[in-house]
Amino acid sequence: MDDASTYSDHTTVYKQDSDVLDTASFSDFSRKHVGFSPLGNDVFTIVFFDSIASRFVSYGNTSGINRLKQKGLVLLVKFATLVGYKEPFKSIGKLYNRAFAMSLQYGIEYSSRNVMRMERSFQSGNLTPSEYHELQQKIAILKSFSQPKTLTAEDDKKIYTHIALHIGLIVAA
Repeated sequence: MDDASTYSDHTTVYKQDSDVLDTASFSDFSRKHVGFSPLGNDVFTIVFFDSIASRFVSYGNTSGINRLKQKGLVLLVKFATLVGYKEPFKSIGKLYNRAFAMSLQYGIEYSSRNVMRMERSFQSGNLTPSEYHELQQKIAILKSFSQPKTLTAEDDKKIYTHIALHIGLIVAA
Protein backbone atom coordinates (compact mmCIF):
# COMPACT_ATOMS: atom_id res chain seq x y z
CA MET A 1 0.00 0.00 0.00
CA ASP A 2 1.46 3.34 -0.92
CA ASP A 3 1.73 6.37 1.37
CA ALA A 4 -0.40 8.45 -1.02
CA SER A 5 -3.49 6.46 -0.13
CA THR A 6 -6.19 8.15 1.89
CA TYR A 7 -6.32 5.04 4.03
CA SER A 8 -2.58 4.44 4.41
CA ASP A 9 -2.96 4.52 8.19
CA HIS A 10 -5.77 1.91 8.12
CA THR A 11 -4.72 -1.45 9.50
CA THR A 12 -6.85 -4.51 9.86
CA VAL A 13 -5.32 -6.60 12.60
CA TYR A 14 -6.18 -10.27 12.39
CA LYS A 15 -7.56 -11.59 15.66
CA GLN A 16 -9.32 -14.88 15.88
CA ASP A 17 -11.50 -14.85 18.94
CA SER A 18 -15.15 -15.28 19.78
CA ASP A 19 -15.87 -11.54 19.73
CA VAL A 20 -15.47 -11.21 15.95
CA LEU A 21 -18.42 -9.75 14.06
CA ASP A 22 -18.82 -12.08 11.12
CA THR A 23 -20.91 -11.53 8.02
CA ALA A 24 -23.80 -13.62 9.31
CA SER A 25 -23.99 -11.57 12.51
CA PHE A 26 -23.92 -8.34 10.54
CA SER A 27 -26.71 -9.57 8.25
CA ASP A 28 -28.82 -10.60 11.25
CA PHE A 29 -28.18 -7.24 12.93
CA SER A 30 -29.08 -5.23 9.82
CA ARG A 31 -32.16 -7.35 9.13
CA LYS A 32 -33.36 -6.82 12.72
CA HIS A 33 -32.61 -3.08 13.03
CA VAL A 34 -32.83 -1.82 9.45
CA GLY A 35 -35.30 -4.26 7.93
CA PHE A 36 -33.13 -5.73 5.17
CA SER A 37 -29.83 -7.51 4.65
CA PRO A 38 -27.45 -5.40 2.55
CA LEU A 39 -26.33 -7.72 -0.24
CA GLY A 40 -24.10 -5.05 -1.78
CA ASN A 41 -21.91 -4.72 1.32
CA ASP A 42 -21.58 -8.48 1.49
CA VAL A 43 -20.00 -8.87 -1.96
CA PHE A 44 -16.47 -7.95 -0.90
CA THR A 45 -15.51 -8.45 2.72
CA ILE A 46 -12.37 -9.47 4.51
CA VAL A 47 -14.38 -11.98 6.54
CA PHE A 48 -15.50 -13.55 3.26
CA PHE A 49 -11.91 -13.82 2.02
CA ASP A 50 -10.90 -15.39 5.34
CA SER A 51 -13.67 -17.97 4.83
CA ILE A 52 -12.40 -18.69 1.32
CA ALA A 53 -8.85 -19.05 2.70
CA SER A 54 -10.09 -21.45 5.38
CA ARG A 55 -11.89 -23.59 2.79
CA PHE A 56 -8.81 -23.45 0.54
CA VAL A 57 -6.53 -24.65 3.35
CA SER A 58 -8.98 -27.39 4.37
CA TYR A 59 -8.17 -29.24 1.12
CA GLY A 60 -4.46 -29.32 2.03
CA ASN A 61 -1.68 -30.04 -0.45
CA THR A 62 -3.73 -32.11 -2.81
CA SER A 63 -4.31 -33.15 -6.38
CA GLY A 64 -7.26 -34.22 -8.46
CA ILE A 65 -10.73 -32.88 -7.72
CA ASN A 66 -9.70 -31.06 -4.52
CA ARG A 67 -6.94 -29.24 -6.44
CA LEU A 68 -9.58 -28.12 -8.94
CA LYS A 69 -11.73 -26.90 -6.04
CA GLN A 70 -8.77 -24.89 -4.75
CA LYS A 71 -8.22 -23.35 -8.18
CA GLY A 72 -11.93 -22.52 -8.34
CA LEU A 73 -11.69 -20.68 -5.00
CA VAL A 74 -8.67 -18.74 -6.30
CA LEU A 75 -10.66 -17.82 -9.39
CA LEU A 76 -13.56 -16.64 -7.21
CA VAL A 77 -11.23 -14.31 -5.29
CA LYS A 78 -9.82 -12.97 -8.56
CA PHE A 79 -13.34 -12.28 -9.83
CA ALA A 80 -14.29 -10.63 -6.55
CA THR A 81 -11.34 -8.26 -6.81
CA LEU A 82 -11.69 -7.46 -10.53
CA VAL A 83 -13.77 -4.38 -9.87
CA GLY A 84 -11.63 -1.31 -9.16
CA TYR A 85 -12.30 -0.92 -5.46
CA LYS A 86 -10.86 2.01 -3.59
CA GLU A 87 -8.30 1.76 -0.84
CA PRO A 88 -7.87 -0.11 1.43
CA PHE A 89 -9.75 -2.89 -0.39
CA LYS A 90 -7.80 -2.59 -3.62
CA SER A 91 -4.44 -3.35 -2.01
CA ILE A 92 -5.92 -5.91 0.37
CA GLY A 93 -7.45 -7.71 -2.63
CA LYS A 94 -4.03 -7.80 -4.30
CA LEU A 95 -2.48 -9.26 -1.15
CA TYR A 96 -5.15 -11.98 -0.94
CA ASN A 97 -4.65 -12.83 -4.63
CA ARG A 98 -0.90 -13.12 -4.09
CA ALA A 99 -1.34 -15.28 -0.98
CA PHE A 100 -3.63 -17.66 -2.87
CA ALA A 101 -1.25 -17.84 -5.85
CA MET A 102 1.79 -18.50 -3.66
CA SER A 103 -0.08 -21.14 -1.65
CA LEU A 104 -1.01 -22.92 -4.87
CA GLN A 105 2.53 -22.71 -6.16
CA TYR A 106 4.52 -23.50 -3.00
CA GLY A 107 2.03 -25.45 -0.90
CA ILE A 108 -0.16 -24.74 2.09
CA GLU A 109 2.88 -24.34 4.38
CA TYR A 110 3.90 -21.20 2.46
CA SER A 111 1.83 -19.00 4.75
CA SER A 112 3.18 -20.41 8.01
CA ARG A 113 6.79 -20.07 6.87
CA ASN A 114 6.27 -16.50 5.72
CA VAL A 115 4.37 -15.43 8.83
CA MET A 116 7.35 -16.49 10.95
CA ARG A 117 9.80 -14.72 8.60
CA MET A 118 7.72 -11.53 8.54
CA GLU A 119 7.27 -11.50 12.32
CA ARG A 120 11.06 -11.57 12.69
CA SER A 121 11.30 -8.57 10.33
CA PHE A 122 8.48 -6.94 12.25
CA GLN A 123 10.34 -7.29 15.53
CA SER A 124 13.63 -5.99 14.13
CA GLY A 125 12.21 -2.48 14.48
CA ASN A 126 14.08 -0.85 11.60
CA LEU A 127 11.08 -0.33 9.31
CA THR A 128 9.54 2.84 7.94
CA PRO A 129 5.90 3.49 8.87
CA SER A 130 4.71 2.41 5.40
CA GLU A 131 6.79 -0.80 5.54
CA TYR A 132 5.47 -1.46 9.04
CA HIS A 133 1.89 -1.03 7.84
CA GLU A 134 2.36 -3.21 4.76
CA LEU A 135 4.03 -5.94 6.78
CA GLN A 136 1.21 -5.86 9.33
CA GLN A 137 -1.36 -6.28 6.52
CA LYS A 138 0.58 -9.17 4.98
CA ILE A 139 0.88 -10.94 8.32
CA ALA A 140 -2.85 -10.56 8.98
CA ILE A 141 -3.74 -12.04 5.58
CA LEU A 142 -1.23 -14.88 5.80
CA LYS A 143 -2.56 -15.77 9.25
CA SER A 144 -5.97 -16.39 7.69
CA PHE A 145 -4.20 -19.20 5.78
CA SER A 146 -1.90 -20.46 8.55
CA GLN A 147 -4.51 -20.25 11.33
CA PRO A 148 -7.78 -20.87 9.47
CA LYS A 149 -11.10 -20.56 11.22
CA THR A 150 -13.46 -23.49 11.51
CA LEU A 151 -16.11 -23.13 8.84
CA THR A 152 -19.79 -23.66 9.51
CA ALA A 153 -22.53 -24.67 7.11
CA GLU A 154 -23.52 -20.99 7.01
CA ASP A 155 -20.01 -20.05 5.81
CA ASP A 156 -20.20 -22.64 3.04
CA LYS A 157 -23.63 -21.35 2.06
CA LYS A 158 -22.20 -17.82 1.77
CA ILE A 159 -19.33 -19.06 -0.40
CA TYR A 160 -21.77 -20.76 -2.79
CA THR A 161 -23.98 -17.67 -2.82
CA HIS A 162 -20.97 -15.53 -3.74
CA ILE A 163 -20.05 -17.92 -6.52
CA ALA A 164 -23.51 -17.58 -8.04
CA LEU A 165 -23.50 -13.81 -7.48
CA HIS A 166 -20.14 -13.29 -9.18
CA ILE A 167 -21.05 -15.51 -12.11
CA GLY A 168 -24.20 -13.41 -12.50
CA LEU A 169 -22.19 -10.18 -12.34
CA ILE A 170 -19.77 -11.42 -15.00
CA VAL A 171 -22.59 -12.55 -17.28
CA ALA A 172 -24.40 -9.23 -16.78
CA ALA A 173 -21.27 -7.25 -17.61
